[in-house]
Amino acid sequence: MQSVEEKGEKAIQDCEARLSHMQQEVEGILGRVELQTGKDDAALQEHKEILSSINTQALDTVHNFISSELRQDLPTGIRKA
Repeated sequence: MQSVEEKGEKAIQDCEARLSHMQQEVEGILGRVELQTGKDDAALQEHKEILSSINTQALDTVHNFISSELRQDLPTGIRKA
């Protein structure tokens, strides 16, 4: 018969083997999550730049309308240079 110490050592080795396998799986999952997070961050940055550009263009259009076209509104009879 095995002694209590031998049984304990065997149980510890079994647990360590299972935990090692689980740790490898978790590290693989975390690596994939990290990679996807990096891709998502890059996509968000690209979308942020596109939206910022659209916003700037829209503001320029409104500013141009207010400062130029609206001042030349003929129905009011006022024409400013």
